[in-house]
Amino acid sequence: VILFCAHFHQEEGDRAAGKMSPIVRLGVDRAVGLLQIPVIGVYLLHIVFLCTGCLPLECSMMALMSVPSAYKLVAFANANVKDPSSLAPAKIYATKWHALHGLLLAAGYIISSMVHLDSPYYLTELHDLSWMV
Repeated sequence: VILFCAHFHQEEGDRAAGKMSPIVRLGVDRAVGLLQIPVIGVYLLHIVFLCTGCLPLECSMMALMSVPSAYKLVAFANANVKDPSSLAPAKIYATKWHALHGLLLAAGYIISSMVHLDSPYYLTELHDLSWMV
């Protein structure tokens, strides 16, 4: 998503240089419309991983806290789609969303390991303090 967003504002230059980037092939309007698919897809994967037992509930709950950041990314891109040169900050929105989502997912995993001591997600390294002796 970050790399995809980084090309929005370069569409004219890429087209003039003969580059066939995804943004040139799709056009900025369609590319911005497609941006929603991977963003929504991340949260749909949380549901799948949660239902299949691949991800603890705490991870998904914490990751859901990144939805406002994802919304800001998509809303910014949609609001500026008519002026591709103003889409340059989209990569910053994407980076912030990516970092926040990853941090919250990791925090959820740590919380899960502390709450469910009998869980396969339990991180023994976090609770084993014998290395300090």
